[in-house]
Amino acid sequence: MAVTGTPQSDTNPCILLHGPHKSSLSTTHLPLPTLNEYPSDHVLLQIAYIGVCGSDVHFYTHGGVGSDTTKYAQHQGNDFLGLVMGHEASATVLEVGKQASTLQAGDSVAIEPGIPCRTCPRCAEGMYNLCPDMHFAASFHTIRDPKTQSITTGTTPGTLCKYYVLPESLCYKLPSDINLQEGVLVEPLAVAVHAARMVGINPVTVDTSKSLVVFGVGTVGILSAAVACAFGAGKVVIVDIDRQKLEFAKTWLGSASGAATRAGAALHTIQSEIGVSPADTARQIMAGCGLKAGADYVIEASGAPSATATGIHVLRSGGSMVQTGLAKKPAMDAFPIVDLSEKEIHLHGAFRYKIGDFATAVDVLRRGLVGPVGELISKVFEFKEYEEAWKATRDGGGKGTKNLIKGPE
Repeated sequence: MAVTGTPQSDTNPCILLHGPHKSSLSTTHLPLPTLNEYPSDHVLLQIAYIGVCGSDVHFYTHGGVGSDTTKYAQHQGNDFLGLVMGHEASATVLEVGKQASTLQAGDSVAIEPGIPCRTCPRCAEGMYNLCPDMHFAASFHTIRDPKTQSITTGTTPGTLCKYYVLPESLCYKLPSDINLQEGVLVEPLAVAVHAARMVGINPVTVDTSKSLVVFGVGTVGILSAAVACAFGAGKVVIVDIDRQKLEFAKTWLGSASGAATRAGAALHTIQSEIGVSPADTARQIMAGCGLKAGADYVIEASGAPSATATGIHVLRSGGSMVQTGLAKKPAMDAFPIVDLSEKEIHLHGAFRYKIGDFATAVDVLRRGLVGPVGELISKVFEFKEYEEAWKATRDGGGKGTKNLIKGPE
């Protein structure tokens, strides 16, 4: 990969989503970036690999994520030219701005793909993930006209392209023993770090008597289990409907270099059954894993409404739960409100990551605390095979949890 300080081609190829199941490869949509057009603390990157996650599948399948359908691709009309996809990525630094001080050309980095305003109350609190003016890669954002107060929808290009520019502070140099493919895993690992912290699992207050149940063993779920082990949880239970995924998770976490083995945590896997009530599934989990009073913590990473309900049933009184999984529907029925209230459950939403989460993700990766993350990579697709990568992630199956797309040559 060339690192001479300037782009080595005269185009910036990218992948555009135009609506559900409608996409294209363009060499004209994005301009060729010139670093002198940006603030002096920015760096020019050549994208190496891009990860495919559940939100990419939601966009590909439905045109967007969440309940605000005015932001969905298919609702933009004939004038909508496409959204550049991708937000999990690693890259090589090509050029650095004059005020950049920690990176140099040739460095391998993981990138944090959201630029907050840094001045609003949420940013000041360190919760820049909730910044109302966040420009997150491959997503929509609102634009308010200061004179008329009218609101329109804009787009922030994603990382499924060749060249990308970011502030240096959002580029994290990878340790020498972490390659660019593995570097893609830093982003979902930061999500897992954020989730663990939100329920109260952190290395500052290690308590090996605590138990955690994780629902869903996709990339975020399995990394959440690994982070919890690294942060001191004494018992970790993983629940999913897919036996093959559970077997992979048990092998990966329980290997000689796996997070559960390194931390000495007890590891359990439970295969849940479709059609069984959340309350009955919770009783099965508690009986099978020795959780007489219920679990201390739950991280819901599947997005299945039944798993959210099961999590409330499986928690002990006063337990904490964080919802990281994105559901196919923006609302859910049969929510166990009475159980939530009578047990005084602490239920949190989780949105990406906030200050310190990315740096912590790089640190635990550097120290080997979460295990051999390269084994989570299922397959690497060529840039032109992007749609096959989306479909493979949608359909599941195979070894590993993460499909990658190679950046364009």
